Amino acid sequence: MFKRSFFGVPVQHYTEKRIIGYTPLQMYKIASNVNDYKLFLPWIVDSYFLDKTSARLSVGFQSLKESYDSKLVLEEPRYIRAESQSTLFKRLVNEWEFLPAGHKACHLNFRVEFQFQSVLHAQVASLFMDQVSKQMIQSFEKRALQLYGKPSMTSIPNGSSRR
Repeated sequence: MFKRSFFGVPVQHYTEKRIIGYTPLQMYKIASNVNDYKLFLPWIVDSYFLDKTSARLSVGFQSLKESYDSKLVLEEPRYIRAESQSTLFKRLVNEWEFLPAGHKACHLNFRVEFQFQSVLHAQVASLFMDQVSKQMIQSFEKRALQLYGKPSMTSIPNGSSRR
């Protein structure tokens, strides 16, 4: 599930792998367009680029709202990495990899690693992180459907893990 850090706050990891019916470039364009996250990702109430290599996201859930900045690595069309620190997270890393999988399809590899500032937040998050990550991937797929039309194939889960 998660491992304890030196100071007792767990570091959590989640990975999701799928083969999806959109090209690596199509998925890269959606995932790299931070300005549009607020339009289709649940819990994102605001999102925008600060410059070419950093962005600010505001996450809201019920009465809670947290904003954080991310340093970005963008390698079109195959890789995105966003790394953040905030009052909520000691560390938050999201990585996307898009690899060709035949005509008009790609292997989508998503990984998130996070460590909350608070043990309480970590324990609460461990209860629903799988659901949140799966819903996030589904939101990207729905966005692809909106922008590019019907996929070339049905999405095939190719493994997920949590530790």
